[in-house]
Amino acid sequence: MFRDPNYSNLLFFRILADEQRVLHFSTTRTGGVSRGNFRSLNLGNYSDDDPLNIFENRSIVARKFYKEANDLITPHQTHGNRVLLIDAAFLDLPNAEKLERLYGYDASITREKGFFLCVTTADCVPLLLFDRKNEAIAAIHAGWRGTAGRIVERTIAEMKRNFGTEASDLLAAIGPAISINKFEVGMEVEAAFRENGF
Repeated sequence: MFRDPNYSNLLFFRILADEQRVLHFSTTRTGGVSRGNFRSLNLGNYSDDDPLNIFENRSIVARKFYKEANDLITPHQTHGNRVLLIDAAFLDLPNAEKLERLYGYDASITREKGFFLCVTTADCVPLLLFDRKNEAIAAIHAGWRGTAGRIVERTIAEMKRNFGTEASDLLAAIGPAISINKFEVGMEVEAAFRENGF
Protein backbone atom coordinates (compact mmCIF):
# COMPACT_ATOMS: atom_id res chain seq x y z
CA MET A 1 0.00 0.00 0.00
CA PHE A 2 1.09 3.57 -0.51
CA ARG A 3 -0.01 7.14 0.17
CA ASP A 4 -0.69 9.72 -2.50
CA PRO A 5 0.23 13.29 -1.46
CA ASN A 6 -3.11 14.50 -2.88
CA TYR A 7 -5.04 12.18 -0.52
CA SER A 8 -3.09 12.27 2.73
CA ASN A 9 -5.61 10.28 4.79
CA LEU A 10 -6.16 7.50 2.24
CA LEU A 11 -4.11 4.45 1.31
CA PHE A 12 -3.95 2.91 -2.16
CA PHE A 13 -3.08 -0.59 -3.35
CA ARG A 14 -0.05 -0.97 -5.62
CA ILE A 15 -1.66 -3.92 -7.43
CA LEU A 16 -4.56 -1.68 -8.52
CA ALA A 17 -2.64 1.57 -8.99
CA ASP A 18 -2.14 1.20 -12.75
CA GLU A 19 -5.67 -0.05 -13.39
CA GLN A 20 -7.53 2.91 -14.90
CA ARG A 21 -10.96 1.23 -14.88
CA VAL A 22 -11.35 1.07 -11.11
CA LEU A 23 -10.95 3.64 -8.33
CA HIS A 24 -10.00 2.22 -4.96
CA PHE A 25 -8.77 3.28 -1.54
CA SER A 26 -8.56 2.34 2.10
CA THR A 27 -9.21 5.04 4.67
CA THR A 28 -7.17 5.81 7.75
CA ARG A 29 -8.54 7.15 11.04
CA THR A 30 -7.56 10.77 10.31
CA GLY A 31 -9.31 13.67 8.63
CA GLY A 32 -12.85 13.36 9.99
CA VAL A 33 -15.13 15.04 12.50
CA SER A 34 -15.99 12.22 14.93
CA ARG A 35 -14.94 12.46 18.58
CA GLY A 36 -14.13 10.13 21.47
CA ASN A 37 -13.85 6.41 20.68
CA PHE A 38 -14.84 7.09 17.05
CA ARG A 39 -12.20 9.77 16.48
CA SER A 40 -11.92 10.89 13.71
CA LEU A 41 -12.79 9.51 10.25
CA ASN A 42 -15.43 6.94 11.26
CA LEU A 43 -17.42 5.80 8.21
CA GLY A 44 -19.37 3.08 10.00
CA ASN A 45 -23.06 3.72 9.28
CA TYR A 46 -24.01 1.08 11.82
CA SER A 47 -21.83 2.22 14.72
CA ASP A 48 -22.92 4.15 17.82
CA ASP A 49 -21.27 7.33 16.55
CA ASP A 50 -23.39 10.45 15.96
CA PRO A 51 -25.15 9.87 12.58
CA LEU A 52 -24.44 13.47 11.54
CA ASN A 53 -20.71 12.91 12.11
CA ILE A 54 -20.79 9.68 10.13
CA PHE A 55 -22.58 11.39 7.24
CA GLU A 56 -20.06 14.25 7.26
CA ASN A 57 -17.14 11.79 7.34
CA ARG A 58 -18.60 9.87 4.41
CA SER A 59 -19.13 13.17 2.58
CA ILE A 60 -15.50 14.17 3.20
CA VAL A 61 -14.28 10.98 1.54
CA ALA A 62 -16.85 11.06 -1.27
CA ARG A 63 -16.02 14.67 -2.20
CA LYS A 64 -12.42 13.68 -2.83
CA PHE A 65 -13.75 11.78 -5.85
CA TYR A 66 -16.57 14.22 -6.76
CA LYS A 67 -19.16 11.87 -5.31
CA GLU A 68 -21.81 12.08 -2.57
CA ALA A 69 -21.97 10.24 0.76
CA ASN A 70 -24.68 7.89 -0.54
CA ASP A 71 -22.35 6.79 -3.34
CA LEU A 72 -20.41 4.80 -0.72
CA ILE A 73 -22.44 1.59 -0.50
CA THR A 74 -21.66 -0.22 2.76
CA PRO A 75 -23.45 -3.39 3.90
CA HIS A 76 -24.58 -3.84 7.50
CA GLN A 77 -22.04 -6.56 8.21
CA THR A 78 -22.85 -9.40 10.61
CA HIS A 79 -19.62 -11.48 10.48
CA GLY A 80 -21.29 -13.92 8.12
CA ASN A 81 -20.59 -15.07 4.58
CA ARG A 82 -23.51 -13.70 2.56
CA VAL A 83 -22.81 -11.87 -0.70
CA LEU A 84 -25.06 -9.11 -2.08
CA LEU A 85 -25.39 -8.32 -5.79
CA ILE A 86 -25.58 -4.58 -6.39
CA ASP A 87 -27.35 -4.25 -9.73
CA ALA A 88 -29.31 -1.57 -11.55
CA ALA A 89 -32.52 -2.55 -9.74
CA PHE A 90 -30.82 -2.07 -6.36
CA LEU A 91 -29.43 1.31 -7.39
CA ASP A 92 -32.92 2.50 -8.40
CA LEU A 93 -34.33 1.84 -4.91
CA PRO A 94 -35.03 4.72 -2.51
CA ASN A 95 -32.19 5.21 0.01
CA ALA A 96 -34.25 3.88 2.94
CA GLU A 97 -34.98 0.64 1.09
CA LYS A 98 -31.33 0.29 0.07
CA LEU A 99 -30.33 0.49 3.73
CA GLU A 100 -32.83 -2.26 4.61
CA ARG A 101 -31.53 -4.51 1.83
CA LEU A 102 -27.91 -4.04 2.96
CA TYR A 103 -28.51 -5.78 6.29
CA GLY A 104 -26.75 -9.10 6.90
CA TYR A 105 -24.15 -9.07 4.14
CA ASP A 106 -20.38 -9.09 4.50
CA ALA A 107 -19.53 -8.85 0.81
CA SER A 108 -20.96 -7.09 -2.20
CA ILE A 109 -20.35 -7.44 -5.92
CA THR A 110 -21.23 -5.34 -8.95
CA ARG A 111 -20.57 -4.49 -12.54
CA GLU A 112 -22.42 -1.17 -12.27
CA LYS A 113 -20.35 2.00 -12.35
CA GLY A 114 -20.34 5.38 -10.61
CA PHE A 115 -20.16 4.46 -6.92
CA PHE A 116 -17.96 2.69 -4.36
CA LEU A 117 -18.52 -0.71 -2.77
CA CYS A 118 -17.30 -0.47 0.83
CA VAL A 119 -16.71 -2.52 3.93
CA THR A 120 -15.86 -1.33 7.41
CA THR A 121 -13.20 -3.06 9.50
CA ALA A 122 -11.28 -2.70 12.72
CA ASP A 123 -9.46 -6.01 13.25
CA CYS A 124 -11.01 -7.92 10.34
CA VAL A 125 -9.57 -8.17 6.85
CA PRO A 126 -10.91 -6.03 4.00
CA LEU A 127 -10.43 -7.40 0.49
CA LEU A 128 -11.07 -5.81 -2.89
CA LEU A 129 -11.39 -7.94 -6.02
CA PHE A 130 -11.33 -6.66 -9.59
CA ASP A 131 -12.25 -8.84 -12.56
CA ARG A 132 -10.15 -7.34 -15.35
CA LYS A 133 -11.99 -9.19 -18.11
CA ASN A 134 -15.60 -8.49 -17.10
CA GLU A 135 -14.99 -5.21 -15.22
CA ALA A 136 -16.70 -6.49 -12.08
CA ILE A 137 -15.66 -5.71 -8.52
CA ALA A 138 -16.17 -7.06 -5.01
CA ALA A 139 -15.62 -5.66 -1.53
CA ILE A 140 -15.31 -8.27 1.22
CA HIS A 141 -15.27 -8.06 5.02
CA ALA A 142 -13.45 -11.20 6.17
CA GLY A 143 -13.42 -11.74 9.89
CA TRP A 144 -12.59 -15.16 11.29
CA ARG A 145 -16.22 -16.30 11.10
CA GLY A 146 -16.58 -15.17 7.48
CA THR A 147 -13.23 -16.70 6.58
CA ALA A 148 -14.19 -20.00 8.23
CA GLY A 149 -17.43 -19.73 6.21
CA ARG A 150 -15.34 -19.30 3.04
CA ILE A 151 -16.63 -15.81 2.25
CA VAL A 152 -13.92 -15.16 -0.34
CA GLU A 153 -14.71 -18.38 -2.19
CA ARG A 154 -18.43 -17.63 -2.01
CA THR A 155 -17.84 -14.11 -3.37
CA ILE A 156 -15.83 -15.40 -6.31
CA ALA A 157 -18.51 -18.03 -6.99
CA GLU A 158 -21.18 -15.29 -7.04
CA MET A 159 -19.03 -13.21 -9.38
CA LYS A 160 -18.71 -16.21 -11.68
CA ARG A 161 -22.47 -16.87 -11.56
CA ASN A 162 -23.43 -13.23 -12.22
CA PHE A 163 -20.60 -11.98 -14.44
CA GLY A 164 -18.70 -15.01 -15.75
CA THR A 165 -15.68 -14.20 -13.59
CA GLU A 166 -12.76 -16.62 -13.58
CA ALA A 167 -10.35 -16.52 -10.64
CA SER A 168 -7.43 -16.18 -13.07
CA ASP A 169 -8.82 -12.81 -14.20
CA LEU A 170 -8.95 -11.34 -10.69
CA LEU A 171 -6.68 -8.82 -9.06
CA ALA A 172 -6.96 -9.08 -5.26
CA ALA A 173 -5.95 -6.43 -2.74
CA ILE A 174 -5.84 -7.12 1.00
CA GLY A 175 -6.25 -4.06 3.22
CA PRO A 176 -4.98 -3.22 6.69
CA ALA A 177 -6.02 -5.64 9.44
CA ILE A 178 -4.88 -6.92 12.80
CA SER A 179 -1.59 -8.83 12.68
CA ILE A 180 -0.84 -12.33 13.88
CA ASN A 181 1.37 -10.80 16.58
CA LYS A 182 -1.58 -8.92 18.11
CA PHE A 183 -4.43 -11.42 17.77
CA GLU A 184 -4.94 -14.60 19.76
CA VAL A 185 -7.77 -17.04 19.18
CA GLY A 186 -9.26 -19.84 21.24
CA MET A 187 -9.81 -23.49 20.45
CA GLU A 188 -13.37 -22.72 19.29
CA VAL A 189 -11.93 -20.77 16.36
CA GLU A 190 -9.63 -23.63 15.42
CA ALA A 191 -12.61 -26.00 15.67
CA ALA A 192 -14.71 -23.78 13.37
CA PHE A 193 -12.00 -23.87 10.73
CA ARG A 194 -11.56 -27.63 11.02
CA GLU A 195 -15.34 -28.14 10.68
CA ASN A 196 -15.23 -26.17 7.44
CA GLY A 197 -12.48 -28.25 5.90
CA PHE A 198 -9.41 -26.12 6.61
